[in-house]
Amino acid sequence: MSSVYTDFATSIGQVQVVPVVPSRTQTSLYRCLVVSGSQSRREQLSEAADDGGWDSMVFGDAETALTEFRRSKFQLVLIDLDGFGASPEDEYRDLCQQLAADSGDTLLAICGHEGDALEEIWARQLGIWIYLSGVADECEGIAELCGEARGVVDQLERVDQQKKAIRV
Repeated sequence: MSSVYTDFATSIGQVQVVPVVPSRTQTSLYRCLVVSGSQSRREQLSEAADDGGWDSMVFGDAETALTEFRRSKFQLVLIDLDGFGASPEDEYRDLCQQLAADSGDTLLAICGHEGDALEEIWARQLGIWIYLSGVADECEGIAELCGEARGVVDQLERVDQQKKAIRV
């Protein structure tokens, strides 16, 4: 989109067109934060998010991911608890807890250990959007899920706009 500004130094009728440059924080409506300790899982999850129509940012450590989450707006967060590497698993669990508390309308998806019922109960008690048990290697299914998440984000945005219209 461009804005038109009249250049008063020139004769009347001459118009200078100045393009509007969007800020870096507004790159895409669909932004996804991907966190995994495993390089291969980060690549798989990022590819799945991209295939699902998301602009993804990928992190291997929990602290940096949390800093970026608090700095930028994300609508979807994918955290892989199953493929932790250099960082201890507890850091990822702490990250999940902090994001669940701070997330608001952000959809939080946790890729957990296959068959770990206690982990699933813990994750659901956080109020996450979805828990994926042992499916981190199934990129096609996760890409499909990411596509569905876009629809959820759109619906949440419409509800938010309706709430704002009612308040006015």
